[in-house]
Amino acid sequence: MKLEPGIIGSDEKWKSFFFYCFAASLAIHLITAYFSVGFQYQDEQSQIMDFAGYKMGMVPLDRLSWEYKEQIRQGIQPFIVVCLYRALQFQHIANPFLCTFILRIFSTILGWLSVLLLTKEFCRRIELIYWKRFLVLLACFMWPIAFVQSHFSCESLAGS
Repeated sequence: MKLEPGIIGSDEKWKSFFFYCFAASLAIHLITAYFSVGFQYQDEQSQIMDFAGYKMGMVPLDRLSWEYKEQIRQGIQPFIVVCLYRALQFQHIANPFLCTFILRIFSTILGWLSVLLLTKEFCRRIELIYWKRFLVLLACFMWPIAFVQSHFSCESLAGS
């Protein structure tokens, strides 16, 4: 069964199916970001938040991991954390928990958008509606995707 453009209503049904699946997927991603606590990878805490905390004067130098002294870790993510925290301080709502929540929301939306665009591109290349629906359902409702993308780690951002 092919998705034929000549059949009235088939294109609208496909667009509706695609929209509702990805709307539900966005809701799942946001709920996962809200309820995610702690960190998934060790570097999410020790190489991102601790480095940013040191730059803001919140973490002492002796508490940092050996990677800081050797300068072998990336500096973009700690820089993003510092900028966000300073913006929150400027608004007088600075809170480490709010900062990490905003970072999780940013990470999950970026990941969700990457899955959306990737799925949309692959659906153009698939002819059978059965396999298109299977791909959309797999992309939208595979729970590890939402879990991994809800963390502000270099692994999840690189995957996105």
